[in-house]
Amino acid sequence: ALAREARRQLRVLLLERAPGSRNARLWDLPGGQQNGDDPSGYATAAREAVEELFELPEHRIVGAIAVQRGARRYEIFACRGRKRLRKKWAPTLDQEHTDFCWMTFAEAAAAPMTLHPVVRALVEHEDGREWLAEMLATRSKSYPGGRRSTDGPPRSGQAHGA
Repeated sequence: ALAREARRQLRVLLLERAPGSRNARLWDLPGGQQNGDDPSGYATAAREAVEELFELPEHRIVGAIAVQRGARRYEIFACRGRKRLRKKWAPTLDQEHTDFCWMTFAEAAAAPMTLHPVVRALVEHEDGREWLAEMLATRSKSYPGGRRSTDGPPRSGQAHGA
């Protein structure tokens, strides 16, 4: 979840899945499945984000959470982007996506768009909103898992604030 702050309102980057793709027309976070070459969940998230956005802007991991949905396990990383990220950077979408938007939690929960069930849970349920808001409000570089995108993926077994 790449987020930026605008007038003290945290916004999250959502991508619309293309027709014919898995989860077609759902709005989701950048991400994908871990493969055998990925040494960590963050490595997977960074690889998938670059595949989907062609570039990963400078960011800092401020936390992570694992969500189990049926047989699937989702590992979501909360990242804080630089100020004015939205004005200075826009994703170049791959063939799996047709659109993107930056939304506050309230906007996403009230929007007529269809959110992926995991994203909906984050923005609609109090626990999800509180976790994401707490992670994104963190400014301390000493937060477990806090790092710059240039630091590379976390070492195996390193805490992510989950």
